[in-house]
Amino acid sequence: MNRRCCSVLPGLAGVLVAAGIAVPGLLAQEPTLDDVLAKAAAATNQFTDPSRVIVCEERYKQTFSKLIYNTSGRVETKEISSRELVAELAFVDTPSETPKGFPWMEFRDVIMVDKKPVRDGVSRLGILSSAQLADAITKAWDYTKDAMGFQFGEMPRTAVLPRAAMLFLHGANQARFEFKKAGTKGFKNVKTWELKYQEKGSPTIMTGNFGEKNARVKGSLWVDPVSGRVYAATISSEDEPKLKDDMSLTFGEDKVSGLWVPVEMKHKTEIGTSEEMVNGEATYKNCRAVPRKTS
Repeated sequence: MNRRCCSVLPGLAGVLVAAGIAVPGLLAQEPTLDDVLAKAAAATNQFTDPSRVIVCEERYKQTFSKLIYNTSGRVETKEISSRELVAELAFVDTPSETPKGFPWMEFRDVIMVDKKPVRDGVSRLGILSSAQLADAITKAWDYTKDAMGFQFGEMPRTAVLPRAAMLFLHGANQARFEFKKAGTKGFKNVKTWELKYQEKGSPTIMTGNFGEKNARVKGSLWVDPVSGRVYAATISSEDEPKLKDDMSLTFGEDKVSGLWVPVEMKHKTEIGTSEEMVNGEATYKNCRAVPRKTS
């Protein structure tokens, strides 16, 4: 009798729908993983626009700590120093690099350290909107390397780049990763999918520190299965045994510009050979789109 009862339901649903009677949830189909990945790729593509540069203000606090052994032989974390940085962060589309997996690049220029201005306290990244792209990127990368000099520890690779997580969902890069659904989570009344990901092959998107060529990444992305937007992400990468990065990010809509941008970033970098640790927290405000000069 149970089988007979259940076999009637699809027919009953069809009758009710034909009669104009809603059957909530009865006919709804769960999207597939491929569906969600396709929407995420589309949302990422919509964000890219070579006619503009996205600029945000970053406020970033770092603490530098070291593992020590106390008198009882237990390991403790001792904070050695801290630092507060204010920087301009810029995202610029790089269509020529898309086949290599880099549809955009992120740059940082530090303008203030511990409330004291660096140089004249003005960002140099305006060059990304005013100069030829190839020349601008070369100079912007030099400024970004300068910014690394204000960070604690040996961290030339460290991926403190908040839109890196979205890079993994771009159509040019999805094939590099293995994705699987791991659960759901609500963000401001939006039910997102947790997509666990792991980079599969080489060369990897991120290159390793201390001369290592590859630094595979893994983590989770919380994606709205309807819009494809990323609400949160984690990224872990490791160069055994010398350097390990863990980063968590949240994203949201900037109320002034309407852009979908980073809101907060937290990261921890462990430098295994020296038992040193760097923790950082950053927030992003005043995001805006600056038109690029095309002539």
